[in-house]
Amino acid sequence: MPSRPLAIAPSLAPDEWLSSAISRWAWEHFHTTRQALLERLRLHELPPPILHNLGIEAPVPVLAELSATTGITTERLHAATLAPFDGRAIRIANGRIMTHTGWVRRAGTRYCPECLAEQPGVYQRHWRLVWAFLCLRHSRILEDSCLGCNQPPCDVVGATTELWNPTTCRNNTSNGKPALPCQTRLDDAAESVTFDTLSPIAAAQRRIYRIISDDDLPLDVLRTIAGIIGNLRASGDLQLISGLAEVPPETLLGLIEAEARVGSAPPHDAYALAALAAGAVLLLEGSELAVRPIIRQITFSRRPAHVPRGVGFGPGSAAELLSYWGHPNPSMRGRVLRAIGADITPRARLRSATTENASTSPAAPPRAAPGLLWANWAVPLHNAPGTTMRAMRIAYAHVINDPARHFPTRIVALGDERARATTIEALTRLWNAAREDPTPINYDRRRLLLDGSTIISAEHWRALCDAANTDPGEHRRLTLARWHLYLRATGDDAATLPASIRGVRRKHDAADLTSFGIRLTAELVDGIDAYLAGLLHLLASSDAQAARSAQAPEPIVWAPQRLSTDPVVGPEIDDIDHDTIHAMLSEGTHSLGSIARAVDRTPEHVRLAIDAKPPSSGRVTAHIAWCDELERSGPPAVRAIP
Repeated sequence: MPSRPLAIAPSLAPDEWLSSAISRWAWEHFHTTRQALLERLRLHELPPPILHNLGIEAPVPVLAELSATTGITTERLHAATLAPFDGRAIRIANGRIMTHTGWVRRAGTRYCPECLAEQPGVYQRHWRLVWAFLCLRHSRILEDSCLGCNQPPCDVVGATTELWNPTTCRNNTSNGKPALPCQTRLDDAAESVTFDTLSPIAAAQRRIYRIISDDDLPLDVLRTIAGIIGNLRASGDLQLISGLAEVPPETLLGLIEAEARVGSAPPHDAYALAALAAGAVLLLEGSELAVRPIIRQITFSRRPAHVPRGVGFGPGSAAELLSYWGHPNPSMRGRVLRAIGADITPRARLRSATTENASTSPAAPPRAAPGLLWANWAVPLHNAPGTTMRAMRIAYAHVINDPARHFPTRIVALGDERARATTIEALTRLWNAAREDPTPINYDRRRLLLDGSTIISAEHWRALCDAANTDPGEHRRLTLARWHLYLRATGDDAATLPASIRGVRRKHDAADLTSFGIRLTAELVDGIDAYLAGLLHLLASSDAQAARSAQAPEPIVWAPQRLSTDPVVGPEIDDIDHDTIHAMLSEGTHSLGSIARAVDRTPEHVRLAIDAKPPSSGRVTAHIAWCDELERSGPPAVRAIP
């Protein structure tokens, strides 16, 4: 049955969070319970994980259903979730906020009472970010907790049956049953800490929001700021912190709590975070000559800690001093090294590149390597038992894309001493080659072009399979084809799939995608590459910026030629019995483990070898002029993915 529009058309306020908007609609427009409204919106039968995570990342079919009943466009509804922050302030996978990429808040919110007084029940998306500490509209510190019960406001994301005003606190203040809601009004602005719009704290909040919205690598910058904040907290110097933030030091007493692990979590108090963030932004982006003595002071205020053997540095070394600052980006790394340059040995300065001027450092082209290092380089360098190929391909790619050529601890500690030296030598050569002879593929531009597209329509997928004399399969195979095409074009990992392509995640997605890849024939792969070439050409020609930056046609896939390395490294990607692999695949053996045992290689090596050289079907294929075909039909539009 088609969805019927609501009798009263609700609206979304600027930056309003979708889950809290549903609670506001229930109270403000219909004076009913959240459960009753969810039933009317036809969302009550959603699986609990999807319903509870609706404000994080709503599946496309759910947005379409909600749009039909509310009259709000799917684009506007999507913008009311946290999904637009994915890859910019947080990482989202399977509808959940991941915690391994930096400081995040999985649940709960800060809030501005004055904003709630002006717009009752409107909770902003930005308030849910750990990086929100100041309301720029009212120049006041955001509240962390209810003034009545002194607890953070609880999230209401399920199908609750109580009639509830979302501007009041719903926390349970009873130790037993029945529940006793707090009911304190959250729009009471009796107490507030305000700042001038030109203050360092206000400037820091504006800068952090610009980093999230505009920077090319926002997560790297935020991780850098988090590392600086961790070092400032570890110093325990309230006079220094208050001086950088231009706040009275006595106002910070008791707010900057000690940490069991330095830098592992943000300060709980918004005011403490505001002062620390103001200092961090100043140290990162202020005049280097002015902040250099402060950076040196903070660095040497920390006592050398016990360093486990095998991590690549010792107590008091330049590497340990750098580690105090968390994971600094090249800019902050350079500032720290130049600040302590006079206090470390010439050899340490040379190894840490402290003499290198940032302005003359060789700049890498956009994404010198894809998100996963090229398979022909990753396979022989995967010499660390217990570490997955995926993890190492990501780590190796980070090295190639890092202007400072900084080797993370997990790479420095690989294998025995000889294997470690060989790996670093090989990656150093590849890093140099990426600057001397840049990759012909602009991976960043491809991601921008393909984000927001479903890659291929059902009609074009059937045509592509028919031309390759292959069964197109049902809806699931089309979904997997879209994932495969995106990852083949961008060189990324499945975790980076944009929402327009990802759709609803399932438990066995990774296994299904692997199974899809090893069943492809050489003829179908050729057809996929021809289609992607036509699609990228069409998208680039219709995008003014991409058209200006486009040079000669790019290959769909490409990898730099292997350079000679020490024989201690593992086997090359082509050093494998392809005939046996192809024979087993043609006989219906699709277990990577079985094939790996037959050719004496790892399952990951086998999978990547099949990707590089898929078996031929031996069938007659047809040619499709995809540039002309896509010119007539246009690129695939965003739609619900089955």
